[in-house]
Amino acid sequence: MNLINTADVTKALVKQLSEHPELLGFFKGIERGEYVNKDSARTPWCGVYRTEVHYLPEVLGHHSRSWQALLTVKLVVQAHAATGPEAEDACEEAVQRVLTAVLGDLTALTTMEMLKSIDIEYSYDETKSETIDFQWAFITLVYETRSGI
Repeated sequence: MNLINTADVTKALVKQLSEHPELLGFFKGIERGEYVNKDSARTPWCGVYRTEVHYLPEVLGHHSRSWQALLTVKLVVQAHAATGPEAEDACEEAVQRVLTAVLGDLTALTTMEMLKSIDIEYSYDETKSETIDFQWAFITLVYETRSGI
């Protein structure tokens, strides 16, 4: 069985994002597997993280068939501005740029077969009023691949 090398996929996503015209010079950092940025002065910022691989159990062990696997990757997108509404606008601009880059190649530079889904969750530290100007978006990408045995 050919297993997914998640490092190859996250490296490809960093390359895909870093080289996309929509993102050239936009982010202060696009990083893979690093600690999530805590410094609003380093924004806009994007982190790329693998979160899980799911090999469908009904096809494991059947050497005469293709098998299917799903890989979930999380992108952390951050932005900062003077006020909460401006930070929301800045975060959304960063999200839209990232989505444009991701949708430009649904295979993560041919490391996967297709992008199955995208989910976005927005956040900031709601317990501290001074953090409303530093907002985050968590973009969850689910990729699928199949391989003949």
